Amino acid sequence: MSGPRFPDRSRPAPLCAAAEGRRPRGPRPSWINEHSIAAFVGLTDKGPIGDAHLFSREEQFVAVFGSGDRSAGPLAEAVHGFFLNGGRSCYVVRVEDGRDFAGNVADRTGLGALEAVPDVSAVCAPDVAWLHRTGVIDHHGMAAAQLAMIAHCELMGDRVAILDPPGGLGPFHVREWRLEQAGYDSKYAALYYPWLGVFSPRSGRSIVVPPCGHVAGAFAAVDRSLGPHAAAIGRPLAGVLSLETVTGRAERDLLHPSGVNVLGHEAGWGFTIQGGRSLSHEPEWRHLHRRRLINLLERNLKEGMSWVLATGGPSVDLLVSVREHVEALLTLLGGARPFAATCSTTRFRCDATPRTTRPSRWTRAWWLQRLTRLC
Repeated sequence: MSGPRFPDRSRPAPLCAAAEGRRPRGPRPSWINEHSIAAFVGLTDKGPIGDAHLFSREEQFVAVFGSGDRSAGPLAEAVHGFFLNGGRSCYVVRVEDGRDFAGNVADRTGLGALEAVPDVSAVCAPDVAWLHRTGVIDHHGMAAAQLAMIAHCELMGDRVAILDPPGGLGPFHVREWRLEQAGYDSKYAALYYPWLGVFSPRSGRSIVVPPCGHVAGAFAAVDRSLGPHAAAIGRPLAGVLSLETVTGRAERDLLHPSGVNVLGHEAGWGFTIQGGRSLSHEPEWRHLHRRRLINLLERNLKEGMSWVLATGGPSVDLLVSVREHVEALLTLLGGARPFAATCSTTRFRCDATPRTTRPSRWTRAWWLQRLTRLC
């Protein structure tokens, strides 16, 4: 009886097209290697209601929507924190009523306005938690708005919701709120705690604001400096003067398994992000950076490989072309990162065996299913 067959390592394995410097066959997709544009939905002093407006500088936001007053909520501080922490571009949607963050797609209001925007990676609504804290909405209204954010991200499939907890809660109370009141369960959402103390130019004093804008800016900076696969854990937060609630190690150990990502203070580093979990109970999606990386891959495959749908079905040449394009994408995202390798290594593997004759499946979900297992 013959024993198990092992690969012959004496012969060099063939390199993929990207590793050899060859151009893959077929149309040339335009890949993107970062996914760092945030979207903010909330209240402002002025400006058009509905529609998503893109800004690349804070000054542009102020010119359109104003610097905000205390009655307008913390959206201006959140946008300021986003750019201060490394964000480069963001969309802003103004809502007229703090009780209608969901909006609708037909009128392009609220979250519905973001369905027409394909390049968003994170969704923030700092006014939701602020309106709850000031008594404008109750906990049912807050839950409805945050569930609408989660539903939007799950529907779009290429972005995550950065949620804020109610203000003024201690570690044990925020855990109780997370598990017994909110109960969110989604791989497209994450929760960060506590609120941040920042200086407000409009009031000339220190105020506490929800942390979502600062966290979204840190996500954008990490995407550019380390890559879309990297977690933002340990990233210092610029512009933070204090934390509304200071947590100890024992309290952080209690909160992290519940999906509450703690912001804390580290000597020599200042205020940093100390957690990177999603709100999913599924072990494979527990880490938020994995979801964000797959979101980037899905967006690239969805937009860059759409030409395959017009080919009329799988063939040997087509499968080879698809394989080479996906290898080129992974090599682009790789470098010295999780896909850093040629196709002959174990960092990523492209299975080009057709399993179905339905192109819409094996051009998107079919590939993603296999990529997810290797990330």
